[in-house]
Amino acid sequence: MNKDTIIDIIGSILAIISLALPLIAIVGFLLLVGMLILQIIGVEYESFTHFIMFMVVLFLVSIPIDMFIQPLPKALYTAGKIKKESINLILYPLDFIGNLIAITIADCLMKSVELPFKTACIFSIILCVANYLFDVMDEK
Repeated sequence: MNKDTIIDIIGSILAIISLALPLIAIVGFLLLVGMLILQIIGVEYESFTHFIMFMVVLFLVSIPIDMFIQPLPKALYTAGKIKKESINLILYPLDFIGNLIAITIADCLMKSVELPFKTACIFSIILCVANYLFDVMDEK
């Protein structure tokens, strides 16, 4: 290897690290804020590892539910069953119900994490608000 190739490899590694560190910091910060919010609203878990596993299970359970819920209002609009203004009116209550179902399933699967029903409802509302904010950002 010549000197220029080594310098290019080191530069590439430094660029990847400089991009990855802020991303890791942001994800870590959001995870800590999320854990704090969940503790405030009443989620109880045995360990941090069990909490991470709960979040992974919740994510995996919510994928098929979201794949059904997200396109449903648009399909109803395309079929002429609802007006365009009604898409969000139907989407977000369905999103709340889908989140609540996913949270309940994940809670049943993970005995080491406990969510009272009120906490599951609050967490579902938080997820709906986050989904709405992501939708608004996508429109811009």
